[in-house]
Amino acid sequence: MTKSPLIAALVGLTLLLPAAHGASAPGKKPEIFGVWLAISLEAYQVWDLWVILALVGWAAATELGRRSGNAIGAAFGRAEQLAAEGKDGPDAELAATVRSSQAQTLHWASTAITLLVLVDMIWKPGA
Repeated sequence: MTKSPLIAALVGLTLLLPAAHGASAPGKKPEIFGVWLAISLEAYQVWDLWVILALVGWAAATELGRRSGNAIGAAFGRAEQLAAEGKDGPDAELAATVRSSQAQTLHWASTAITLLVLVDMIWKPGA
Protein backbone atom coordinates (compact mmCIF):
# COMPACT_ATOMS: atom_id res chain seq x y z
CA MET A 1 0.00 0.00 0.00
CA THR A 2 1.30 3.45 -0.83
CA LYS A 3 1.21 6.18 1.71
CA SER A 4 -0.57 9.44 1.06
CA PRO A 5 2.11 12.04 0.22
CA LEU A 6 0.47 14.80 2.26
CA ILE A 7 -0.05 12.77 5.43
CA ALA A 8 3.36 11.12 5.09
CA ALA A 9 5.01 14.55 4.78
CA LEU A 10 3.18 15.85 7.86
CA VAL A 11 4.07 12.77 9.89
CA GLY A 12 7.69 13.11 8.79
CA LEU A 13 7.68 16.75 9.83
CA THR A 14 6.43 15.84 13.28
CA LEU A 15 9.51 13.68 13.81
CA LEU A 16 11.50 16.91 14.09
CA LEU A 17 9.38 18.25 16.95
CA PRO A 18 10.63 15.95 19.73
CA ALA A 19 14.23 16.73 18.77
CA ALA A 20 13.57 20.47 18.85
CA HIS A 21 11.75 20.16 22.17
CA GLY A 22 14.49 18.01 23.69
CA ALA A 23 17.12 20.58 22.75
CA SER A 24 15.32 23.19 24.86
CA ALA A 25 14.46 21.00 27.84
CA PRO A 26 15.68 21.98 31.31
CA GLY A 27 19.15 20.72 32.09
CA LYS A 28 20.37 21.37 28.56
CA LYS A 29 22.96 23.92 27.50
CA PRO A 30 20.87 27.16 27.51
CA GLU A 31 20.23 26.96 31.25
CA ILE A 32 23.76 25.83 32.05
CA PHE A 33 25.16 28.66 29.93
CA GLY A 34 22.86 31.19 31.57
CA VAL A 35 23.81 30.11 35.09
CA TRP A 36 27.51 30.09 34.15
CA LEU A 37 27.13 33.60 32.68
CA ALA A 38 25.42 34.86 35.85
CA ILE A 39 28.21 33.40 37.99
CA SER A 40 31.11 34.54 35.82
CA LEU A 41 30.06 38.15 35.27
CA GLU A 42 30.39 40.63 38.11
CA ALA A 43 27.23 42.47 37.01
CA TYR A 44 24.91 39.49 37.54
CA GLN A 45 24.25 36.93 40.26
CA VAL A 46 22.35 33.64 40.06
CA TRP A 47 19.88 34.94 42.64
CA ASP A 48 19.05 38.08 40.63
CA LEU A 49 15.32 38.35 40.00
CA TRP A 50 15.60 38.14 36.23
CA VAL A 51 17.75 34.98 36.37
CA ILE A 52 15.34 33.23 38.74
CA LEU A 53 12.35 34.30 36.62
CA ALA A 54 14.05 33.00 33.47
CA LEU A 55 14.87 29.62 35.02
CA VAL A 56 11.41 29.13 36.51
CA GLY A 57 9.74 30.34 33.32
CA TRP A 58 11.85 28.07 31.14
CA ALA A 59 11.03 25.06 33.31
CA ALA A 60 7.30 25.92 33.28
CA ALA A 61 7.23 26.45 29.50
CA THR A 62 9.05 23.17 28.94
CA GLU A 63 6.66 21.23 31.15
CA LEU A 64 3.61 22.79 29.51
CA GLY A 65 5.09 22.00 26.10
CA ARG A 66 5.68 18.38 27.14
CA ARG A 67 2.08 18.06 28.33
CA SER A 68 0.80 19.65 25.13
CA GLY A 69 2.81 17.15 23.11
CA ASN A 70 1.38 14.28 25.14
CA ALA A 71 -2.16 15.59 24.67
CA ILE A 72 -1.79 15.73 20.90
CA GLY A 73 0.39 12.60 20.59
CA ALA A 74 -2.62 10.50 19.60
CA ALA A 75 -2.96 12.64 16.48
CA PHE A 76 0.45 11.51 15.28
CA GLY A 77 -0.52 7.86 15.63
CA ARG A 78 -3.79 8.44 13.80
CA ALA A 79 -2.00 10.33 11.01
CA GLU A 80 0.46 7.46 10.59
CA GLN A 81 -2.43 4.99 10.49
CA LEU A 82 -4.21 7.04 7.81
CA ALA A 83 -1.00 7.32 5.81
CA ALA A 84 -0.47 3.56 5.99
CA GLU A 85 -4.03 3.04 4.74
CA GLY A 86 -3.46 5.47 1.87
CA LYS A 87 -6.18 7.86 3.01
CA ASP A 88 -5.62 11.51 2.24
CA GLY A 89 -8.96 13.03 3.06
CA PRO A 90 -10.62 14.60 6.10
CA ASP A 91 -10.80 12.44 9.21
CA ALA A 92 -13.11 13.37 12.08
CA GLU A 93 -11.06 11.56 14.74
CA LEU A 94 -7.82 13.23 13.66
CA ALA A 95 -9.49 16.65 13.50
CA ALA A 96 -10.99 16.24 16.99
CA THR A 97 -7.63 15.26 18.46
CA VAL A 98 -5.78 18.16 16.85
CA ARG A 99 -8.45 20.62 17.99
CA SER A 100 -8.30 19.43 21.60
CA SER A 101 -8.88 22.44 23.84
CA GLN A 102 -6.49 21.05 26.45
CA ALA A 103 -3.67 20.65 23.93
CA GLN A 104 -4.35 24.12 22.49
CA THR A 105 -4.40 25.74 25.93
CA LEU A 106 -1.18 24.05 27.00
CA HIS A 107 0.53 24.96 23.73
CA TRP A 108 -0.40 28.63 23.89
CA ALA A 109 0.49 28.86 27.60
CA SER A 110 3.91 27.39 26.81
CA THR A 111 4.35 29.85 23.94
CA ALA A 112 3.33 32.83 26.09
CA ILE A 113 5.69 31.87 28.91
CA THR A 114 8.54 31.38 26.44
CA LEU A 115 7.95 34.90 25.10
CA LEU A 116 7.90 36.25 28.67
CA VAL A 117 11.22 34.52 29.35
CA LEU A 118 12.65 36.18 26.25
CA VAL A 119 11.41 39.59 27.40
CA ASP A 120 12.80 38.90 30.88
CA MET A 121 16.22 38.03 29.49
CA ILE A 122 16.37 41.09 27.24
CA TRP A 123 15.25 43.75 29.76
CA LYS A 124 16.47 42.00 32.94
CA PRO A 125 14.07 43.38 35.60
CA GLY A 126 15.77 43.93 38.92
CA ALA A 127 19.27 43.98 37.37
